[in-house]
Amino acid sequence: MFEAWVGRGRRRVESSLEWLRDALGRAELAAALRIPGVVAQLDQHAAAVRDILALGVPSGRGVDPRVLLAGYGRGLVDQAAELGRPVRRIGRGGWAGAEWLDLRLAAVCLLADEWRGTSPRIGWDDGVVPQS
Repeated sequence: MFEAWVGRGRRRVESSLEWLRDALGRAELAAALRIPGVVAQLDQHAAAVRDILALGVPSGRGVDPRVLLAGYGRGLVDQAAELGRPVRRIGRGGWAGAEWLDLRLAAVCLLADEWRGTSPRIGWDDGVVPQS
């Protein structure tokens, strides 16, 4: 019974992260990784998210980091919606002028992909990659 509950939870986490990837646009995210200045910004955002998850969530000790990552991303989406700023696609050429929220959500997606082993690392070497 517990295994089934854990499996459903993992599917919900993945579903939430998949929704975010789709909302931002997969091709658009891939395009962002080809712009050196944007890669540097994504690196900084990813490092900040890693720090938040590792140090800023004391009640999260022992929780799968992907769950914390999905929760963090969902919190950003909810906060943006409350401010009337929904998640949006950034055109392939629009990443150079992307807003903080867009970059932070893209970093969440890239971290999720990295932790799943489906995306290359984009420059951070702090070793805070969760075990599967």
